[in-house]
Amino acid sequence: MSTCPAKLKVDLAYYNAKEKKLLSEGVYKSVDVEKRVLNFQSHGEIALADFLNYFLIHRAESPLFATYADRAKLLTTAIVMLEHVVTTNKTINCQLGSGDLQKWVGESLSLSVVGSMFGLTSADWDTIPVMQVSGFDFERIMTGITIGNRVIQVESKGSFVNDNTIGQPVIRTHVHNIREKKKNILAAGSTYSHPAVIRFGVIASIDQTQTARCLLLDPPGEELEGELHRFKIASRLEHLSFILWLLAPRAQLPRVLIGRALKWRAVNNEEPKGSLTYPNGYAFTPANYVESYLARGKVWLEKQDVVGQLFQIDGKHQIFIGVQGDVVRAAIKQDIQAILQQTFEPISTTMEIRSPPVNIGVNNRDTAGEQKSYQLTFHRASSGVVIGVTDNPASEQT
Repeated sequence: MSTCPAKLKVDLAYYNAKEKKLLSEGVYKSVDVEKRVLNFQSHGEIALADFLNYFLIHRAESPLFATYADRAKLLTTAIVMLEHVVTTNKTINCQLGSGDLQKWVGESLSLSVVGSMFGLTSADWDTIPVMQVSGFDFERIMTGITIGNRVIQVESKGSFVNDNTIGQPVIRTHVHNIREKKKNILAAGSTYSHPAVIRFGVIASIDQTQTARCLLLDPPGEELEGELHRFKIASRLEHLSFILWLLAPRAQLPRVLIGRALKWRAVNNEEPKGSLTYPNGYAFTPANYVESYLARGKVWLEKQDVVGQLFQIDGKHQIFIGVQGDVVRAAIKQDIQAILQQTFEPISTTMEIRSPPVNIGVNNRDTAGEQKSYQLTFHRASSGVVIGVTDNPASEQT
């Protein structure tokens, strides 16, 4: 893959002058948030590949609890929604009747923007537990850990509006809820810890025609205890297991990855050692596992070092989900430095592949489709996930 990535335009702004001041002080100043915002505003773009990765590989639950059928259903739902509800023609726009998708799109957009600002990929984000403070429920919060052990937290809210260039009541409601939450935390006093983590409230405001907007606020903080690199490793292993379970639901490796991730999260225990092994004790072979075993019966793009599967949704929508081979090899070897530091330049290219697609969403069972040639645009995300889509609004090149 050697072509330039497809980009989506996004306007990033502070909600108002007060929030800009808050996000330029204290811990935010120590990581140059103001400079990072300016840098993003100078180009105002995210990679389409990263948005697709967040949107299609939706980590609503831990891979430990989600079944393959659940994941296939999520994939089915996402690709149909993306085609019929959201357009991604050089930016992200909504279509009429798509209100139920606001949270999903808002989170994908928010994480793409903040990830771009801090060098985080989709493999770095994880949820933190839901809490209550003075009866106020927290929303879903995503946490990522940078190479420099900085904890980045994002609470995102998405809104589909008539015109995102002017104030909208739903936006003011989101802001009010975030500020009320902060008041409740302060009122809780010593019963709630308020550490200096880097935390953003991001409100994604999307309409039918104009450039998508993200508005930044300073929300309350949340605790994350333990050795941070262990959480980052665990999150990346879980993300890979999610992908591999889609590609090879009967393979042992996704389950082994989950088991190792749990050991990394067990912060009171010693760090796990050694490369990954099968349950019977035999070692996985990083030198040839990807091309000789994982790629068997799937799509193997040898030149690009990508293994994946072509799916067909409800008998008509084709989508390719794959991953760079080096992501799998590093996980098998438990090459900690590689796992922590792996990031890939988002790139997009159009290629033709010949493969029988796996039909999902047909009577809730996987069935093999007809082998024939398909032309897709392949988008490699910064996480190493590769998503190939046919010529529809989601794959339009810039």
